Amino acid sequence: MTASAPAKTVLIVDDELEIMHAVQAILEDEGFNVLTAADGLEALALLDEQRPDVILMDVMMPRLSGYEVLRLIREQKAAAASAPVILMSCVNPHVKQSDFGWQYFLKKPFAIEDLVAAIRRLAGSADDCQPSHVQDL
Repeated sequence: MTASAPAKTVLIVDDELEIMHAVQAILEDEGFNVLTAADGLEALALLDEQRPDVILMDVMMPRLSGYEVLRLIREQKAAAASAPVILMSCVNPHVKQSDFGWQYFLKKPFAIEDLVAAIRRLAGSADDCQPSHVQDL
């Protein structure tokens, strides 16, 4: 009997709770462990204790934008600083990717198959880019 690799962990940071919970349910169905934070400050606190394999973060949030959170992660959270980040927003980014260091951008609304494929690719999952659920969010 062979042991399977541990499930990859995704941190979802989004103040739109319906979207966060829908994405959480889909990713859990896809075999990922999921952590959630309703805003950037919650995410930063969570990153003091957790090391996700991928961070999925909304850009437009109260208190701190996704860009601000990403900058703070890269500057202050050594354990999580190298985690790949997928940003999502209903508007195109107004800052340079190279200035903030995200790996992927999803424009809302996005196809779940695109999200799952990006997470698998960035997390290095064995099922790389083979989503089983197809629905739009």
